[in-house]
Amino acid sequence: MKIAYYDRSTGRMAEELVLQPAAMRFLYQNPLGRLLSELVAKRPLFSRIYAMKKRSAGSRAGIRAFVERYGIDPSELEEPIESFSSFNDFFIRRLKSGARTADLRPEILLAPADSKLIAYPMRNGLAFPVKGRPVSVEALTGGSLDVSPWRGGTLLVFRLCPADCHRFHYFDSCVHGQAATVPGFFHSVSPIAIRSGANVLGGNYRQWTVLDTDNFGQVLEVDVAALTVNSVVQRAPGGGRFGRGEEKGYFQYGGSTIVLGFRPGAATLDKDILRASQRGFESSVRALSAIGKKGGSP
Repeated sequence: MKIAYYDRSTGRMAEELVLQPAAMRFLYQNPLGRLLSELVAKRPLFSRIYAMKKRSAGSRAGIRAFVERYGIDPSELEEPIESFSSFNDFFIRRLKSGARTADLRPEILLAPADSKLIAYPMRNGLAFPVKGRPVSVEALTGGSLDVSPWRGGTLLVFRLCPADCHRFHYFDSCVHGQAATVPGFFHSVSPIAIRSGANVLGGNYRQWTVLDTDNFGQVLEVDVAALTVNSVVQRAPGGGRFGRGEEKGYFQYGGSTIVLGFRPGAATLDKDILRASQRGFESSVRALSAIGKKGGSP
C-alpha cells in the first residue's frame, strides 16, 4: 500500500518511504499476519525485545544507510553520526540550536514535532479517521477525564515516522500537572494499521495531560507509543510551567503519535492543511513551524 501525503515544502503530493513495508502489509493486511499481530507483535514484550536490539552496539552499523535512504540532513544534528553508540541513541538525537525555530507570536499555532499532520473534527465525542476505527476522545484518556468541553472541537494527529526526529515540544507556553499513563498495546501508528481497523489511538500505550495554555485555552495532549517504541520519556513528568518551543520529551525507537485536542473555537488551521485533511491526507510539518492561528474554527 502506498502512503500519499501533502508535502508543504513543495506544495505537492508525495509518497512516503515506509519502513519495512512488506512487514507492515503482512501484519495488517494478511489474515495470518493479523493473527500474529494480535498474539505477538502488539504485546509489550515484543517491543521491549526489539528495543534491546536497537540499543545494542551492533545496531549502530545501520545508522548511515538509514540516514541516506531517508534523506536525513546530517548537518542538522547536534552530534556527528559517528558519535552515536547505538541506533536508538541516533533515533533520540538532538538537533543543533536553530535547526528548528519557534514563531513566538502568541496568535500562531505551532507543530510540536517533525511529523505528518491530519485534522479530525469531533462529532458527539468521536473523530473519524478515513477508513479507520472511530476514535473516542474519552478513550484517549482511558475514561479518566471529563471530555465534554472538547465535544465539537478538533483533534490534530501528528504521526512521527521512524525517520523523523523524535523529540517533541510545547506548541505554546503553558502550565500542566502530572502526566497520566494509560496502559495499552503497541500497534503500528502507520495509516496501514489504522485503515486495517486496528485500535491504535484508543488502544496503544499512551500518556496524557491537559495543557493550560496561554493562548489556546485548555488543550488535551496525548503522547501515543507504537510498535517497537519502548517508552515515552517526559522531560518533566510531574508538570510545571513551560515556555513556547521548549522540549517536552521524546519517544524511543519506532514511529509514534502526538494527539492534540482543541476545544471549539480555540484554533484555525492553515488552509492547505485543512484542504489535505478534508481529502483524507496528512500534511508534512516541521517541529515549531506555523500550522494555524488562534481562534476561529477549522
